[in-house]
Amino acid sequence: MNKDRYSGWSKIRKNEPSSNNLWHKNIMNNQKHKKLFQTVCEAPINAPKEAFNLHDWVFNLSDKDYQTTASGHIAAGSSIHTDGTQTSVNVESVGGNLLVQHYVAEVKEPDYVKMVSLSDLWLMKLIRVVVKVTWEMRLIFV
Repeated sequence: MNKDRYSGWSKIRKNEPSSNNLWHKNIMNNQKHKKLFQTVCEAPINAPKEAFNLHDWVFNLSDKDYQTTASGHIAAGSSIHTDGTQTSVNVESVGGNLLVQHYVAEVKEPDYVKMVSLSDLWLMKLIRVVVKVTWEMRLIFV
């Protein structure tokens, strides 16, 4: 695994104690992750290729638009860190558990986006665990 791939994580969480930064970095570089589940969704859209830019859409999606896409979506926002790294923060309820996602784009192209997050998951509103979430979107033109 390329160590530079997640170099932005220490900057994203720079306000936390340094031991936390190392802990988060170690999680991202640990190759022993287990995939819990994977989902695939498809949605046909009748529009020309030029009408879409997934990268722009992800980082410009309004909080209100995010909330209307699913009943569990609570809040969304985006920001740019001082090093220029764009982030998308999403808060949602999954099975009654709170999930706070801190996405950083690993690949950002008009027709393909791969976002990676070290997400805070609150189980039963009491137990905090950190899970790695990968969100990929691809436009397939037919």
